[in-house]
Amino acid sequence: MARFGECDVVVAGAGFAGLSAADALVREGLTVRVVEARPRVGGRALTRFLPDGTQLDLGGQWIGPAQRHMADLVHRHAVRTYPTPSRGAALIEYGGRRVEELPAEAAEVLAAL
Repeated sequence: MARFGECDVVVAGAGFAGLSAADALVREGLTVRVVEARPRVGGRALTRFLPDGTQLDLGGQWIGPAQRHMADLVHRHAVRTYPTPSRGAALIEYGGRRVEELPAEAAEVLAAL
């Protein structure tokens, strides 16, 4: 097993919650190690790219009014957000534009997942 040296806290999971916890602990002056079972960070948030380079976000991308801590983190890290209705059709952005339906190549990527 790899050795990472001494630290004050080990955070299990490199999803948004784990990374946020690690960020808060570091800001308090603690040394932190984040461990993750997957070969990537992000937890449930996952992005796939289409052949033309368009990104397809698959989960963990909606923030509601009750998630004040998440909204604060998004603001602090300058993450781009879009207003979305609480009812009705899903928001789909493709090639930098909002579209009414999922393009065929994006649907193929989803089907492959």
